[in-house]
Amino acid sequence: MKKKLEGMSVAVMVSDPWEFGTAHGVGPFTAKVVKTGKDESGLLKALLRLDVPIVFEGVRYEFIVAESRAVSHPIEGLAHGSSAFCSMTAISSDQANSSKPLDVSWWRGGGALIGSVEPSASTRQK
Repeated sequence: MKKKLEGMSVAVMVSDPWEFGTAHGVGPFTAKVVKTGKDESGLLKALLRLDVPIVFEGVRYEFIVAESRAVSHPIEGLAHGSSAFCSMTAISSDQANSSKPLDVSWWRGGGALIGSVEPSASTRQK
């Protein structure tokens, strides 16, 4: 499953915060799945890299850790053409290139989005 998702082109849609949508639109924002891995509870997370970085309220959104918010729409579903309803946390390029890029246990606020991640139209056609 990991190999199938890594490198996949995806589309990110943002539903919250609404101020993000006012400033940048709700998407779709194109991205690639850079890395996947399971958290301590066994749920799959994905590190996404936006094709075009966005700066919102002083936070650079280039690398984003996406975690499923609904068991019925897991990240794994992307490999089968389904969308995933996600919490998304912006991380620095240093963290993205670290040994633990998916670890957002340090997060206490800011740099977070809620929305969906789905296979891009070009990925679904393959």
